[in-house]
Amino acid sequence: YKPAQNKINGGVSVGGPLYIPHVLRSSGHVFLSYQVVRNRNASNQTGTMPTAQELAANFSQVVTALGQPVIVNDPTTGQPFPNNVIPQNRISPQALSLLKYYPAPTLLGNAAYNYQIVTTGRNDSDSVGTNFNRNLGQKNFINGAFNYQNSRNNSTNLFGFTDTGASVGMNANFNYRHVFSPRFNMNGTVVWSRQSVVAEPYFANRINVSGLAGITGNDQTPINWGPPSLGFSGGSSISGLNDQNPSTVHNQTTGATVQGLWVRRPHNI
Repeated sequence: YKPAQNKINGGVSVGGPLYIPHVLRSSGHVFLSYQVVRNRNASNQTGTMPTAQELAANFSQVVTALGQPVIVNDPTTGQPFPNNVIPQNRISPQALSLLKYYPAPTLLGNAAYNYQIVTTGRNDSDSVGTNFNRNLGQKNFINGAFNYQNSRNNSTNLFGFTDTGASVGMNANFNYRHVFSPRFNMNGTVVWSRQSVVAEPYFANRINVSGLAGITGNDQTPINWGPPSLGFSGGSSISGLNDQNPSTVHNQTTGATVQGLWVRRPHNI
C-alpha cells in the first residue's frame, strides 16, 4: 500500500518605502520575504532478513535460487557442517553482537523478500530574505540584501536507523555608489556568504556498536560510532547492515570589488 505523506509550502512577502516618521524620511524602499516548507515523504522499503533458524546457525532449509541446497563448509577442514548446522561455539561474539540489529522477518511466502518497513522522511526549511535601496542625497546611493535559510531533514533506512541532517546558509551584499560628476562615478560592493552542512548518523554519540561487539582497529570517536558495513557474498540475498557516515562541512567566502567609470569622449575608462 502507499503510505501517507504531506507537503506544505507557503510564503509571504511585504515591501514599501524605507520610512520612519520623524526619524527617517522616505528616499528608498525595503522588501521582506519568508518562505516555509514542511514535507513528509513516505516509502515502503523491502529486504531479506535472516530467519529464526538462520539466526540459530541452522541452514538446513536454505536453498539457492535454483532450488539446490546450500552447503555450509567448515573453514578449518573444508568439509560441510553436519546437517548444515554451525555449532554455537564456532560463532564469534562479534557476529552474535551484530545479529541483534537484524529485525525479524515480517512476511512469509515471498520469494523476493521477507521484510518490509514503512518509513517517513522529513524535509523542513525556513527562508528569510530582505533587500533595500536608498538615496543619500543626489550623489550617494546604497543598496543591499541579506538571505538566510535553515533546512532540517531525517531519513530512516531498512533497519530502522534514523539519520539526521541540517544545513544553514547565509549570504549578504552591500553596494555603495558615489557620483563625483556627471562624467565620473565609482561603485563599491562587499559580498559575504556562509554555508554549513551537517549529517549525523543514528548511532553517533549514542551507542558504540563496534566497540561493544569487540571490533577493534576502527575509529572509536563518538561521532563515528555505529555498526560496520556488512555485505554477504556467495549469492546471499540477506540485506547488508549499514548506516550513514558523519559529515561536517563549513564554507565561507568574502569578497569586495571597486569599479569606476570616467567618461571622456571619445574614450571611456
